[in-house]
Amino acid sequence: MKYSLEDKLYSIYNSVNPQVTEFKSAFIGLCLEIDRYFNQAFRIDLFETPEYKDYKTISNRSDFFSGMVYDLFLEYVGIYTNIRHLNAHLYLNYPIHISDELINYLSFKMIPDYKIAIDNELTIYGCFYLLCFFSIKNSIWAFCTNFFKSGYFIEIDKKEKSEFLLSMDHKAQSVCFPGKPMYPVMLEMNKTDYVFLTDIYKRSLTILFLHFEEILTKNKVVNSTVKNFKQLFYSNHYFDTKDDIINDIVEFRNLWFHGVLLFDTIHINGIDKKYDLEYALALLKKIKDSVSNVPGFDIIEKDLNDFSMCIYNYYAQSFLEVSYKIIDNRLFEEEKLLSRIGKLKRNYELIISNGDIFNAISNILKPSEMKFFIHPYKFKDKEFRSPLRSPLTIIKYEKDASINLNGYDTNENVLHFVDIGIEEEYQIDIDGEKLSNYEVVKEYSINVFFIIREIKKKEN
Repeated sequence: MKYSLEDKLYSIYNSVNPQVTEFKSAFIGLCLEIDRYFNQAFRIDLFETPEYKDYKTISNRSDFFSGMVYDLFLEYVGIYTNIRHLNAHLYLNYPIHISDELINYLSFKMIPDYKIAIDNELTIYGCFYLLCFFSIKNSIWAFCTNFFKSGYFIEIDKKEKSEFLLSMDHKAQSVCFPGKPMYPVMLEMNKTDYVFLTDIYKRSLTILFLHFEEILTKNKVVNSTVKNFKQLFYSNHYFDTKDDIINDIVEFRNLWFHGVLLFDTIHINGIDKKYDLEYALALLKKIKDSVSNVPGFDIIEKDLNDFSMCIYNYYAQSFLEVSYKIIDNRLFEEEKLLSRIGKLKRNYELIISNGDIFNAISNILKPSEMKFFIHPYKFKDKEFRSPLRSPLTIIKYEKDASINLNGYDTNENVLHFVDIGIEEEYQIDIDGEKLSNYEVVKEYSINVFFIIREIKKKEN
C-alpha cells in the first residue's frame, strides 16, 4: 500500500501491518537519539515539563530555539513527547495537534517541502520535519535511509530515491543541533562499527517489542484496558506471572525505551553493569527460551533470529565480500589490493577477538540456520554469487617471505580469507599456483561458526 507524506500520521496507524511497524521503528530510532542527546548533553529529561532554566540552556545552544518564546517551546516539547509515545506503542493512533503559531514559526525557520499539518493535525512529513529541529546532525541520515527508502510513499520515485534522501538529509541538517552522537566513554570499537551496530540494535529491538505488543494484545484473556507493557503479560496465559522472564523482558524494553545503547553503564539490582552485546544476547536467549514452541510466537523467534543474523553478518559478511574481491580473478584489482588485504586482516581480527559474541549468538541461532547473501551490486561485474552457509571455512596461508597474488607483492607473510568455493578457472594465482595445487595440513574450529584450514603447496 502506498501512502502520501501529507497523510495525517495517526490515520495510517489505524491498522497494524508491516509498513506501520517499519514507520514506527524508524521514528522511535530517531527519538532514542534525541532523548539520549538531551539527557547527556544538557541533563534534561524531555518527558518531564522543562523548566525555564532548561529552556534557556537549549535556546543558548540553538539559533532555532533562541527566538522561540517559552510557551511555544513547551508546546514543541509536548508534541515531541506525543510523537515519541505514538511510535513506541503499536496500537496508539491518536492525532497530534499543532498550533498555527508554531506552524508559522517552524515554516519561517525552514521552508517545508510538503504540508506540515492538515486541520492542525500533523502529517507524516510534519512529524519528521518537527523532529529535525531537536535532532543532531549525525542521526538524520540513519532515519532517512530507514524511513524513506521503504518505497511506501507516492512522492518518492524509485529512480530518484537517492536524490530524495540526500535532499531531505541536507535540508534537515541545516537546522539540527551541532552536537555529535553521545558515545560511551569507554568505546570498545571504532565509531563506524559502533554506529552501524547501534542502528541494527535500535531497529531490531523496536520491531521485536512492537511484535510482542501485537501478540499479547490480540491474545488477552482478561477483558480490560491494558495501560502498560508489563500488564499485557499478566493479561495473558502464556507466561507464569511468578516467572522472572516477565521482569527481564520489561527491563530490556525499558532500556530500549529510555535510550540506553551498547556499552553504556546501566544500574541493575543495585550494581552498575556494562551493557554490551553479550549481555543483550543473553537476555534475548532467555526470551527465546520462554516463547519457544508457544503457538503464535513464531514471529518473535524470527525477530530474535534476524537480530542475531544481523550481528553475525556484520562481522562475517565483509570478510566474505573482500575474500571474493581478492580470490576471484574477475574482481581482482591491483590498485585496490593492499587496502583490501588490510580489510581482510581487520575482519579476521574482529572474528578472532569476538568469540564470546559468536558463542552468545549460537545460543539463539543454530549454525545451520545461518546463511550469507551478498548483493550483486557489491561486485563490479554485478554477477550473482551463490550464498554460503555456516560454518564458514577460513583459509590460512603462511610462509617466511612475502606472499605474491597474481604477480603482485603483498608485503604480507600470512593471509586469511574465506574459502568461497570458486571454480579453478576464476581463481587468482597465489605464489604462482591455483588453490587446487595446495593441500590442507591442519584443520580446527575457532567456534561453531568458523573453521580454519591451514594450507601449503603440494609437494611435486
